[in-house]
Amino acid sequence: TVHTRSLCFRAAFQSATEAQAAQAARMALRVCVVGGTGAIGKHVVGELLLREEVASVTTAGRRDVELPEPYKDLQSSSKLHQVIIDFENLQEETFRNHDAVLCALGTTRRDAGSAEAFRRIDFTFVHNIAKLCKSAGVPHFSLVSSAGANANSFFLYMKTKGEIEEAVKELQFPSLSIFRPGLLDRGENRRTVEKIAMFFTKGMRVQTVAQAMVVDVLRKAAAPGVTAAFDNNGIRQLAGTLETLSPPASATASTAATTTTQAATTEQQ
Repeated sequence: TVHTRSLCFRAAFQSATEAQAAQAARMALRVCVVGGTGAIGKHVVGELLLREEVASVTTAGRRDVELPEPYKDLQSSSKLHQVIIDFENLQEETFRNHDAVLCALGTTRRDAGSAEAFRRIDFTFVHNIAKLCKSAGVPHFSLVSSAGANANSFFLYMKTKGEIEEAVKELQFPSLSIFRPGLLDRGENRRTVEKIAMFFTKGMRVQTVAQAMVVDVLRKAAAPGVTAAFDNNGIRQLAGTLETLSPPASATASTAATTTTQAATTEQQ
């Protein structure tokens, strides 16, 4: 009947409108990256800038992020906003109005200078950031942890990583993702211990971790989820789906995306 056809039309129109609204929301993600000057963080920033679903990328750190290859041409992107912060005096407003905050902040005892300095960065600073994100209403938080993270470990590094995982979980974000990569391949910036270890095993490219984090945040924007943790296999699987997402935002970005996707594919073989 005419009435039935009218109801069907209205239902279809409403469904299409809701789908368009959801798509528009996914196409305007506002993401903040903390620890963007680190090996993983700078690639996270670059990968985010590649995606047309991301409207803005804010970096929060002690200094500006200098993008590595193959993202150099994106350094002047209008989507990139760099904010200098004091980790000893963090402000909630830094994280307000973001759809996701990706935290790749971290160091080692050697680089920090002492066990106390290491814990201040990897636990206290990260915990403070997470608490401010929660109070600012950030719906999704991603944390870079480590394989072997265990709050009961006798080893300082693994114990601290495990403790910060538990502390962030207790904040009960609507959506939380934890990434636990093993030995990292930082390319030319490999640490001495990593160079030695790679004589015996293959490290995971930092680009692969970054790509997995970006795929995850785009998926969570489309369908919010609860806490998820990704080990090496999970990270590789996520990164391997990058090419199934929407195309990069520009020709330059397309070239960069092809390069980094090939790297991820090679690593899986």
